[in-house]
Amino acid sequence: MSAPLDRLTEFLRSHPSVPVGGAAADDPTLSEARAVAAADPRLAAFLAALIEGDTSFCLFDVEFFPAILGRGRRGEGWNASGEVVAVDEVCLAKNGAGDLYIWSAASGQVCLKIHDEEWKTQTTFGDLDEFVAGVMDDCLERLTTDDLEDPSEEYLSMLGFALEVGDVESISDEDVLERFEELGIG
Repeated sequence: MSAPLDRLTEFLRSHPSVPVGGAAADDPTLSEARAVAAADPRLAAFLAALIEGDTSFCLFDVEFFPAILGRGRRGEGWNASGEVVAVDEVCLAKNGAGDLYIWSAASGQVCLKIHDEEWKTQTTFGDLDEFVAGVMDDCLERLTTDDLEDPSEEYLSMLGFALEVGDVESISDEDVLERFEELGIG
């Protein structure tokens, strides 16, 4: 079975486009992000799937979409010194609170930086695959039955991906597991 990042890349390529964020493929910040990501061919393929497919993966508390890749490269005041997103880093995703997941070309690690704590690093994932699996676990852990009230096919397919890559043991709510059975997933 392929690694989590490769599986996410394939998921994006094989599912209908879900545009989010309004970034244009000719946005210069996306070209910069792609140039940094070229240090890791697997990450470069992931960025290509997002940008060229004009698509996204937004599930509960993690959001991947083309415009996020340019965060920290658009002259934002919070990154004026390059201390949040350095020139050899790429913002990969954000959570619902606006905190950023940032990949470093130098280390290969992904850090979660918290915006309302002066961009302090809260979590560090050892590599891209650990990151993808970790955020899928987090989505599953936070899932409630309200999130499964009237799910779209698109949402169910993303949830199915999270279940394939993440750890189903992350789900502690028995009602969520019961709802999965009713929906025929899991």
